[in-house]
Amino acid sequence: MSVYMLFMLFPYYYYDINATPIESMEICDVRYCPNIYNIPVLKSLTMKVLKKRNAFVSRKEKNTKGKKQKVQVASISLNENIEDDDVANSDMENVTDDDESTQDAANAETAEAKRIRIAREYLETMRKLQKDSDSEEEEEGSDNGLQLTNALKRTRLEAMGKLFRNVAESAAQLNDGEYTIQCMSGHSGPVTCVVLSSCGTYCFSGSKDNSLIKWNIQTGEKVKLLPAWNRKTHPQQQSSEGEVLAVALSSDDRFLVSGGRDKLLHVFDSQNDYQQVHEFKGHKDAVTSLSFQRGSYSLFSGSLDRCVKHWDLAEMGYIETLFGHQDAVTALDCLSKARPVSCSSDRTARLWKVAEEAHLVFRAGGHRAAADCLAVLTEGGFATAGQDGSLLLWKDSHKTPLRSVQAAHGWEGDEQPSSSARRSARWITSLRALPMTDLLASGSHDGFVRLWKASTDASILQQVAAVPVAGFVNALSISNSMLAVGTGCEHRLGRWMHLKGNRNKVLLLRFRQPLAEEPLDK
Repeated sequence: MSVYMLFMLFPYYYYDINATPIESMEICDVRYCPNIYNIPVLKSLTMKVLKKRNAFVSRKEKNTKGKKQKVQVASISLNENIEDDDVANSDMENVTDDDESTQDAANAETAEAKRIRIAREYLETMRKLQKDSDSEEEEEGSDNGLQLTNALKRTRLEAMGKLFRNVAESAAQLNDGEYTIQCMSGHSGPVTCVVLSSCGTYCFSGSKDNSLIKWNIQTGEKVKLLPAWNRKTHPQQQSSEGEVLAVALSSDDRFLVSGGRDKLLHVFDSQNDYQQVHEFKGHKDAVTSLSFQRGSYSLFSGSLDRCVKHWDLAEMGYIETLFGHQDAVTALDCLSKARPVSCSSDRTARLWKVAEEAHLVFRAGGHRAAADCLAVLTEGGFATAGQDGSLLLWKDSHKTPLRSVQAAHGWEGDEQPSSSARRSARWITSLRALPMTDLLASGSHDGFVRLWKASTDASILQQVAAVPVAGFVNALSISNSMLAVGTGCEHRLGRWMHLKGNRNKVLLLRFRQPLAEEPLDK
């Protein structure tokens, strides 16, 4: 015990017969006292003492460093001889620095203040537009505040993708010939898919000749993004192996995606002049349908391999595969939510709840043959059509169709058979809806594109217009001011029927008056 006390009293001076004394060590270290370990009794005590001593000295150093800094600052302010001018200049510099810092703090705008400022600017702009419209058409007793409120409400709903418009009644103008037709020829095979850009400048179409063409609607100029099949250029490939069957365009017109018999998804980027930037692999059979989720780069693809795959073009990666269909997936559509709807040759339609990892099956009272076409009207309403010639209107809260039209495009031979004869309705080959409206367009090979008023709330499904178009109507794309129609001499998925004459064209029907808009809350 006496040795332990001696070691505590003299931690910095330990003499060894064969070693020099340890002088002024800030922190004891056993490396400088090797002979301590020669005494077994003191070995454990030495380690404990050293640990306590090191901890005490380290705490003391931290305290002394803080004190030294304070003293150092005080000595600078008291001992240095500074002239009056220097003091004045330094004071002025400090004042200017403080003023600049306070001015920057005042100018720094918070997020809430920025939102208020933007809202006020937007309201002022809306008021000016309202005054201009009132000056053009002055109406007595009009409530400007109510009109401004409706305009703001409309803008908010439109930004959220929830603005529903009743435009089907205004489509009746097509019955009176209130449209012009622009014919665009360039495909040597039947046109299988078509899509319009949201800016209204471009139209994209794919064909059985393996080509993908970008059309400039204003000038008529065409650019082939994928070349047509040729025996010289593709000696090892058959023409049917590269057929383009589906095309989709993102809502901001940046990414264009095509798919077909080659089982691949070809991605084109508008920022690189629509050059191919990526290629997705994963499907085991032909890709028949593509659809972007509105307002995002989330893409869904359907294939003859009975699967629906989910892709993310922002990261250029694969997300997941949705299983459930018992036969080939023939059509697919999606709106703002991650709830795509698909139909299949198994005569069912399925609404996929991606976030919940579940899906709804719509089968009862549906198609008697394969469902080939599908179009989504609202987040909860959609329509299907198929080989039995029937057009069905569905709602996600009902397992049975709300409305159905049998033989929507008539019967083969233009005559309705008797009750005893076997019915053969014309196959509906294409279906497209104007999103968040009650307007639906369908096509077959009866020589007409028919437009329908489809309302899931009022359970209405009735024809409002018919536009003459020859050939198989294999693809449709509709906007507020035009309708694009892809035609061919045969069906896009096979060669069961062939219509004589070259009808492999893209027709663009321009409305003389844009479709009227009547906003309603949905």
